[in-house]
Amino acid sequence: MSNGVAFWHKDVCKNPSCQCGKSSIQILLDWLSVYNGDVYINFVRWRGGTRSKDGMNKVSIASEISQILHREHSIVRNIDSIKANIQELIDSYGRAKDFMGYTGEGLLSAADERYHDPTAPGYLVEVDTIRDKCFKLCKHWDVLEKVIGDRASARPLLRSSNDDDDDYSVDMLNTSTLSENGDENIVTANETAEYVPGSPPKATGKRKSEPDKFGFGSGKKKLKTESGGKRSFGVGESLMQGLKAQAQVQADLSREVLASRAAELQLRKENEDRHFMLRMREIDLKAKELRHKQIIEEARLMSSMSFDKADVMEYIRDELSKIQ
Repeated sequence: MSNGVAFWHKDVCKNPSCQCGKSSIQILLDWLSVYNGDVYINFVRWRGGTRSKDGMNKVSIASEISQILHREHSIVRNIDSIKANIQELIDSYGRAKDFMGYTGEGLLSAADERYHDPTAPGYLVEVDTIRDKCFKLCKHWDVLEKVIGDRASARPLLRSSNDDDDDYSVDMLNTSTLSENGDENIVTANETAEYVPGSPPKATGKRKSEPDKFGFGSGKKKLKTESGGKRSFGVGESLMQGLKAQAQVQADLSREVLASRAAELQLRKENEDRHFMLRMREIDLKAKELRHKQIIEEARLMSSMSFDKADVMEYIRDELSKIQ
């Protein structure tokens, strides 16, 4: 696609000095995930919650991100596209959050009532179905739940009805009409980035896990679902915390694997360098030995040709000094 725009998950960092291999959407998620020890500062800035009074609005911040993409990753993205993609990430998280807090919560409660055992195969299937639906609504749920989840004012409530209880079942999720808009395909008409073949596929972060990792203990949590009643979010929050913990474990494991691989490659390089030096030394010694034999033969030839003995000895000394 030489004349078309590049989807945000299909391009790749083109800066030779970086070579991180990340797409635009992954770099944007990294930017949103910057943590200063207290809050995810870039997300707070984007939502207008900083007290620094730096005077930066969303256009200014999007311009800053555009410069980072170009300067550090050689990726060209315009301000409108950056704003649209950040907003879609936030909106997709809102849709998934609403699903987990309402429909997903009710389905988990119904599964508790049916199986009475969080290790039952049928129960595990329903949990996987609910989790998969969550990641369909928000492909980067594992990252955004960490960044946005603890910020109560991050978004307005997206539920269309205040009191109506929609009657969903797990079987309906596969054909649900709930919005599943992609959160990384927004491009604008004047986007100038090019598609790069062979770029890494988008990551959804979906993983299967045992139910206890999602906070399902032996005790059953009963939820009230009467119309107009206040809902309890205990089980849904447990599922969210489990997903966060699982993502952290996977990230730690990935870092350990990468560190181990890096150490292995470093050791291999050191061994190869050592072997190369030994080989070069061996070649050098053999070359000197061969030259030494040649000098002796040349001296014998000179003697047989009646060269003065002093001249022959001087020739030998001069030639031997060259190979020391």
